[in-house]
Amino acid sequence: TNALIAREFGHVGSLLEVACGEGHQGSHLARACDDHYGIDISARAVDRARGRLPDARLGVGDVFDLPWQNAPARFDLVVACEMLYCLPDPAPTLARMGELGRGCLVTFFAPAARHVAPALDAIPGVRRDWFSHGGITWLAAWWRND
Repeated sequence: TNALIAREFGHVGSLLEVACGEGHQGSHLARACDDHYGIDISARAVDRARGRLPDARLGVGDVFDLPWQNAPARFDLVVACEMLYCLPDPAPTLARMGELGRGCLVTFFAPAARHVAPALDAIPGVRRDWFSHGGITWLAAWWRND
């Protein structure tokens, strides 16, 4: 994921990680940005993530209700890894990501493409790429909003 971010966006100033969980992915994403923000609906996960990511601004919430008063009006990059397939309809979350970010990136396991791809198809200029690691294949999709 970081290699894709570097290739398509470079090192970014502000990055919002949607569904940051316990900070496992965030420990990698933090190297791709100057200011790392993360949100998750689980308070327990956010508490654990704070232990892994002491320099990140982490909070309980979702893309429709950010927990910070002083967050950037627009993030340089909004990332959602491995979470869109959990939503009954990913389209509203993708639209909100586009409002929040100058650039957006999502990743998900290949089998979830059937559920997520129709919402991605509606995004102007969306680009896609496949990548594999450890015998598992993911689809990455990204787009710019500026």
